[in-house]
Amino acid sequence: MENLLSLVVNATDNCIYVKDRDLRFLFVNSAVSRLYEADAESMIGKSDIDFIAPEQSALFNEADRRVIDSGVKECFRFEIEIKGVIYIAEDHKFPVMIDGSRCVAGIGVLTPKAG
Repeated sequence: MENLLSLVVNATDNCIYVKDRDLRFLFVNSAVSRLYEADAESMIGKSDIDFIAPEQSALFNEADRRVIDSGVKECFRFEIEIKGVIYIAEDHKFPVMIDGSRCVAGIGVLTPKAG
C-alpha cells in the first residue's frame, strides 16, 4: 500500500510536502524537488530558505507558522518567484500530528503567470 501511495503522490504535478515545527521538510514529492531543482532525499531536514530567495521563503514560512500555531487548515494564494519564474500559487495547508507534535502539510498548485 505504501508503494501505491508513493506512486500516486509522485505522479501529480502538484507540490505535496510535510514540514516539522521548525519548518524543515519531513517529506517532499517529486513536484517539489523539480520546482526547487534538488533531489527529494537531500531536501529532508532543510527549509525553503535553503532553496529559494529569503523574501519568497518568508511568504511560505509565515503561512506555515500560522497553520501550525492555530491548528486550523487554510488556503493561501501567493504570487511568487522561484528560480526566475513567476507563479500564481494556491497552497492548501493543514495541520498534522507527528510523534505528538503539530506539524504542517500542504498541497500546492503553482501555475506559471502568463507574461
